[in-house]
Amino acid sequence: MSSEGNIKNKQQRKRAENFSEAEKMILTNLVLQYKDVIENKKSDSVTSKDKDKCWKTIEIAFNSRSSAKCRSSEVLRSCWDNLKKKNKKVFCGKNAAL
Repeated sequence: MSSEGNIKNKQQRKRAENFSEAEKMILTNLVLQYKDVIENKKSDSVTSKDKDKCWKTIEIAFNSRSSAKCRSSEVLRSCWDNLKKKNKKVFCGKNAAL
């Protein structure tokens, strides 16, 4: 019964609006400017800090260019990861058909 109480007490997270195609293009263009840092395979602390700085820079630039609600760097990073996954699936599907 305590687990039911915990579920009821937690606030449900409100979903944000989906990214429009225009927002995805803005994000893609911004990420491409910093792709050397963002797509770096290293995972040491210095590289992680550099990546975080780049994402904060992208967040500021994205929110100044986008007319939609402000997006955090975490949300932008998540959207970028999802875009990469979707494109990888499409690309792999095309190669499999050949």
